[in-house]
Amino acid sequence: MGEEIDSVKKEIKERLTSPFWGKFILSWFIWNWKIPYVTFFVKEVNLEENRLEYISRYLKPDDFWGFIIVYIIPLIITAVLIWVIPYISHIAFEVSEKFRKKKALKKRTIDDEISGFEGETIIRLKKEIKSLNINYKRIDSNNMELMLLVEYLCLEIELIDDKNYEDQKDIFLEQFRNDISNEKKKHQVFALIDGYNASSNKAKYFSDSEDSERKFLSKNGLIEDENSTLRLSLFGEFVSKNRLFDKYGSNMINFQEYRNLDD
Repeated sequence: MGEEIDSVKKEIKERLTSPFWGKFILSWFIWNWKIPYVTFFVKEVNLEENRLEYISRYLKPDDFWGFIIVYIIPLIITAVLIWVIPYISHIAFEVSEKFRKKKALKKRTIDDEISGFEGETIIRLKKEIKSLNINYKRIDSNNMELMLLVEYLCLEIELIDDKNYEDQKDIFLEQFRNDISNEKKKHQVFALIDGYNASSNKAKYFSDSEDSERKFLSKNGLIEDENSTLRLSLFGEFVSKNRLFDKYGSNMINFQEYRNLDD
């Protein structure tokens, strides 16, 4: 007896958990709601006939249309729940995914455009900043040169009538032409002296230079060690002064107080 009960329970469980039977039973009870309603909520005294007779008559319709209403329509609803609804859900999911991918692609495109624009803007700004820095350094270098030029001009005014000073300039010019006649050497001297003229920290310019550059300038008599500080020698000042005079002299009327080192 216990095995038979267990077998019945197992059979009922299989029916209820089956995708088809579970949905069919649910659909049938929902569609034929009068049966559970009369069974559980209506007192028999309120019925015109016996409860069992009412249920039996309902389950055994007299015509074909009644059979369709009681059994076929719940079966159709079950078929819709099992096959049609999942298919519609699948289509809805695909449409939703397609829209989502399209939206994501559009967003990515916009992000790429913004990123590209930002990248171009950043590159342009970097170039502008670099250009401004270069211009600033050029202006700063020019200022340093002009300040040094003013110092040299002040000395020139003080020594303008000194015959020995004029003779010394001729001696330095001859020394330059004899000792620094090689074009490569001349180019190197001009590059280092021009760097000194444009430097904002002239006191440390030579000490901060490379050892080979210091040796080169010292060997050619352009710098000297004074109290452990490297500075331009008188010959070095002559070269420095004339480089500035050569660069800015054309802007000074009747200025002829320099020696052209390129002659």
